[in-house]
Amino acid sequence: HFREDGPLALEVITAARQVAPNMLVTADVLDRWFTDRLDPTRLGPTAVPIEPDGVGPFGEFLTGPVTQVTVFPPPQEAAAVRAVLEERFWRRGLIAIFQEAGLIRVTHRLVDKSIALQRIAARMGVPRTAVMAIGDGPNDQGMVEWAGFGVAVANACPALKELADVVVADNDDQGVARAIQRYVLARSERPAPQTQ
Repeated sequence: HFREDGPLALEVITAARQVAPNMLVTADVLDRWFTDRLDPTRLGPTAVPIEPDGVGPFGEFLTGPVTQVTVFPPPQEAAAVRAVLEERFWRRGLIAIFQEAGLIRVTHRLVDKSIALQRIAARMGVPRTAVMAIGDGPNDQGMVEWAGFGVAVANACPALKELADVVVADNDDQGVARAIQRYVLARSERPAPQTQ
């Protein structure tokens, strides 16, 4: 969640809209999402095609913890929107930014899959070299890079494919299941070497 909850999320939205006033903006609050205007033509390829839980002024919905804010700037304004968010918030350590085709996601600065993965591995006593991470998007880059063995599915973003140790079939062709079968289960089914 954003450290300062709703107020910080509202500041992010205001700053982004100063650059691109008419862009679609959505905000996730736990498992619900809100917007102040509907514009299905502006949703990016990764947007969930479902009705929002609320449409109205963000101030009505962003009164507590906010999971993420997603902005959908026109392509010609995306770089300027990101630059403003980096300058005003990211450089001050207040947010994390993940950019994908057609959208920019803004979360709390510590919302990073690599941090979560490191904590889980440490808690379970699993060394980094024994961790496999699978991803497809920009927000998976840190996790795939940190893991001892990084996997990208075929439909992953180019930057993630470059970081990964291997690229497997895409999500629609059971890439995750195939990676687990090949690189985790097949290895665990081998008999342990005999010692003399």
